[in-house]
Amino acid sequence: MHEMGVLCDFHGTLVDANKAWIKAFETYDIPDINQVITDVYHKVNRKIICRRYGIDYEEIKNKYTSFLEIRYEIVNLVKLLSNNTGIIIVSNSSRERLLKDINFVKANLNLEIREILSKDNGNKNDPDYINQVLDRYNYKSAYLIGNDIREDFNPSPRITNIFVPYKNTILMNKTL
Repeated sequence: MHEMGVLCDFHGTLVDANKAWIKAFETYDIPDINQVITDVYHKVNRKIICRRYGIDYEEIKNKYTSFLEIRYEIVNLVKLLSNNTGIIIVSNSSRERLLKDINFVKANLNLEIREILSKDNGNKNDPDYINQVLDRYNYKSAYLIGNDIREDFNPSPRITNIFVPYKNTILMNKTL
């Protein structure tokens, strides 16, 4: 059994998804862009925002993808923790969106991705699901790296939760 694996969220963690959505919305003449920015950070469904302002969702989704930026400081942390042995991406996004966004930045990520798991596979907050993933890879335990404690926390005793918001890195429940 391997000692430690690395599970990593994608949107907001490896890429700055909120910033990309905001840049995409800013390409339109929206009278109350500050409300849109607030809605993006409060995770209001993007389709709802589009309907409110008469914006074609498919069109803005393509713009959003073109504005995705890699958070290289987090990629470097992931490489350090994984010892360049590969990571598992776990996300509560749809598989379609996740794969499109990963494919857009993959060449510049410079990470070995062993598996990509979306909400279609299971919920990354569910300890039983994550323990099954760890067992599949023979991991005794793993780091779960995410940017949002509400979405990227798993209570399994086999998981060390690491939160990487945009200014600070917070390690929960264990020390490195």
